[in-house]
Amino acid sequence: MKMISANLRSLLCTFVDLVIVNLFFATVVLLSPMGSIYKPLYLEYCWLICAVYFLLSFIVFQTSKVLWQFFSIKELVKLIFSVGCFSIVIIALLSFSNSQLDKTTLVYFVFVSSSFLLVTLLIPRFIARYYYGFKTKKSGKLINEKNDTVKKRTIIVGAGQAGNKVLREIQDYPQNKYTVIGFVDDDKSKSSCCISGVSILGTTKKLNELIEIYNIDTLLLAIPSIKSKQRRDLVIGIKNTKVEIVTVPSIYELLNGNIDIAALRKIKIEDLLPRKPIQTDLSQVKEIISGKVVLLTGAGGSIGSELARQISSFNPTKLLLFDMCENSLFYIDQELRNEKHNYNIVPLIADMRNKNRVDEIFKAYKPDIIFHAAAYKHVPLMELNPAEAYANNVEGSRNLLNAAIKYNVQMFINISTDKAVNPSCTMGKTKQEIEVMISEYDKKNGLVGASVRFGNVLGSEGSVLKVFKRQIEEEGLIRITDLEMKRYFMLIPEAVELVLQAAALAKGGDIFFLKMGEQVRIIELARAYTRLKGFELGKDIKLEVIGNRGNEKLAEELWAETEKPLETENEFIFRISSQNKAE
Repeated sequence: MKMISANLRSLLCTFVDLVIVNLFFATVVLLSPMGSIYKPLYLEYCWLICAVYFLLSFIVFQTSKVLWQFFSIKELVKLIFSVGCFSIVIIALLSFSNSQLDKTTLVYFVFVSSSFLLVTLLIPRFIARYYYGFKTKKSGKLINEKNDTVKKRTIIVGAGQAGNKVLREIQDYPQNKYTVIGFVDDDKSKSSCCISGVSILGTTKKLNELIEIYNIDTLLLAIPSIKSKQRRDLVIGIKNTKVEIVTVPSIYELLNGNIDIAALRKIKIEDLLPRKPIQTDLSQVKEIISGKVVLLTGAGGSIGSELARQISSFNPTKLLLFDMCENSLFYIDQELRNEKHNYNIVPLIADMRNKNRVDEIFKAYKPDIIFHAAAYKHVPLMELNPAEAYANNVEGSRNLLNAAIKYNVQMFINISTDKAVNPSCTMGKTKQEIEVMISEYDKKNGLVGASVRFGNVLGSEGSVLKVFKRQIEEEGLIRITDLEMKRYFMLIPEAVELVLQAAALAKGGDIFFLKMGEQVRIIELARAYTRLKGFELGKDIKLEVIGNRGNEKLAEELWAETEKPLETENEFIFRISSQNKAE
């Protein structure tokens, strides 16, 4: 039914255009000084004019299939081509059918007439567009008045293509919650110019001043290609903490190039990380996991639970969820069963320090692949309990590796940390020992072993953001150890994709790490985080520097001097193999 109505609408628009074309040429012929020459010609060939125009506009260029209220530059170009081709065809046909005509006069007459015809055809389209816009604005105004909606006074940061598109969306659909006061853009050549009636007020250096002058409620970042450091500096630099900051999606999210109001979202802390989001090809991972029995240790943790979600989507024969924490294991087990209807899940309460329990599990289920995420990870806590750190992390991992050799496991992927590089803390030293252990066990009974080094994982249990959140809510302050401390950061999905990709790339004895970009100073992250929460660090939220606790490096490393990183098939992932240790 919709197809019929659409075709009828197109035919109606074509009929209107044909009426305009014939009225136009009839008027031109009657008023032209050469009317006596062309009048009989027009009466003889008016059917041909109609046929040619119908063929070009309805079938070839489909100019009549565009809703006139959405007429744009793209449709204008198509209409110009349509009228141009129409002129050429008419000239050719008239010249061929009547050799007595003066060709130069005919060409001049048709092309001049066609230029004015184009203007005439544009008139109803512009009328429809502006009538629709007026009607939409009027209905939007009535809706806003009815709902008593107070619009947010907005400055758009970025007067480029994305900013222009967002402005047009806001202007065309006044039901939205924004009213644009102006633009800012660091291209000084644009200063004092206008876009669709909205002024460019200056550069981003004037933002704080403009926010106060114009009583701004919202900043709308419309620069999809903006670098994360620029975005972070901009966020931290906004003094008025009541101003909401929203953004268009990043350039990596805009797959089809469309930007609309629905795509706007509040800026998130991950938008401020200094690198591109990683991209991985997980089709290889599916080949490795599909039809296999997979054992996942630490399955209830932040990384483990996300690994469980993704691994379960690759159709393993069984997914063994191994964890010593009852509650976290219960929740991920229920989530996978209820939401994904996956009944190949086996929840296993177990402590990897218990050799008998580990052996019992391997004997019963005979796993093909192990993803080892279980570990004690909290650095200060492990400094106070070093014996437990070694017993759990090192000896527990040894139990798993021994069982893997005994029961012919094909692959063992260990989750490590950048703290394992030249370790200064107990947790880092245990992780370094596990990396060494895996390289020693690699190739025994055909086992392929590999480790994957992470930076700090935002959003994981015990991550710096969780600590900041608790400190702000409970104490109204943020504590950091040193103003110069900086770390690599990544997101939970990125970390998990890195682990899975490592499984596809592993050749044995490898250590993988992500192309992490620049390290971020903890103080900068704290300022950005508090700003996004609506506070200013040092003013609304107290900053307390407690000093280095003696076991923390000011900056982390991704590889040691004795290691030589190599590129892999994935541009975001590097490998250190047992064969390419630097001498």
